[in-house]
Order: sequence, then C-alpha cells, then structure tokens
Amino acid sequence: MRPSRALVSGYTETFGAPALRAEIAQTYDSVGPEHLLCFAGAEEGIYVAMKVLLNPEDHAIVITPNYQAAETVPLSICEVTGVPLDLDR
Repeated sequence: MRPSRALVSGYTETFGAPALRAEIAQTYDSVGPEHLLCFAGAEEGIYVAMKVLLNPEDHAIVITPNYQAAETVPLSICEVTGVPLDLDR
C-alpha cells in the first residue's frame, strides 16, 4: 500500500514546518503562524533563549541537577553558578 502523499526526507524551513506552525497558531486567539518558532528539541530552545537573554557580563544562576544544556549553554556565554536543589528543606 502506498501512502497518499509522498514523504520528503530533508530539512524543514528554519522557523518550523508551516503546517505545524499553522496548527499551533489555531490554539491562540491573537497569534499567527508568522509569530511562531518551532524547535527540534529542548536544547535548541534553551540555546536561543540563552543567546537572547544573556551577555558576557552577566552571571547566570542555575538550579542543579537540571537539563544539561540549561547549564552548559550559559557557560559558553557568561559566568554560571550552579545551586543544588535540596528536596529536604
């Protein structure tokens, strides 16, 4: 049995697949697909957020343990201090 549509193996558009962005936009009252970015995983989103929010003169405080990129990505930009999560307090 052949699929009704041909599947393409390759890169999608930079901001994410247009059909996916259109579907996501439908869940909001005032957001259009042109306002959305889709990422291929948490690390891409963390990278973009940290590159936008942090500068070399900043100092990031990161709760540890955490998703590794939440600590290592800021380390490439500024000073980082890890604060251990203590569940016993």
